Amino acid sequence: KDQAKRADLAVLLVDSSEGVTDLDASIAGMAIDFGLSVVIAYNKWDKIQGDHADDFLVHLTRTTDLKFSGMEWCPAVRISALTGKGVPELTKKVTSLLANRFFRVGTSQLNQIFDRKFKYHPHPIGPRGKPAKFYYLSQVGIRPPQFVLFSNMPGTSVNVSYKRFVMNALRKEFGFEGTPIKLHFKQSKSN
Repeated sequence: KDQAKRADLAVLLVDSSEGVTDLDASIAGMAIDFGLSVVIAYNKWDKIQGDHADDFLVHLTRTTDLKFSGMEWCPAVRISALTGKGVPELTKKVTSLLANRFFRVGTSQLNQIFDRKFKYHPHPIGPRGKPAKFYYLSQVGIRPPQFVLFSNMPGTSVNVSYKRFVMNALRKEFGFEGTPIKLHFKQSKSN
């Protein structure tokens, strides 16, 4: 665990012929909790052929949807360790994800997206019927990218759906493929 916490990226190797297992899902969850970038490598892709290929693909798709739910931001690469097929694509993807970990969004870009998407987006009423107000967004770190959104209420009062909306908007605007985003909500001292 200690080495994993110091790592930047995890290549999650899944046996395509077996489908995604509970252990695969558990390892993926740990990697994300540690803040690692994640690429899923579906290995043994060379075995998915012949008369039963459709059955394998249906099973793989079903187990992926079930066990990796919420990990849509993690890219997947089909490989064969036996033949080497797909390994160059995996290497390119790893390089790309590492670049995402170190990406810093410019302040002017954050201000623009804040004004366009976050400032006036509907948010449920906060504690004691107080309407939520959001003031500004700031990137405070990398490895993985970390953002703080300042508002008139503590982060524990911000609705989970709004948190998801902000993270999805950041991904759509700036990419961050395969890289978790750490998002914190902080109550502005002026309120």
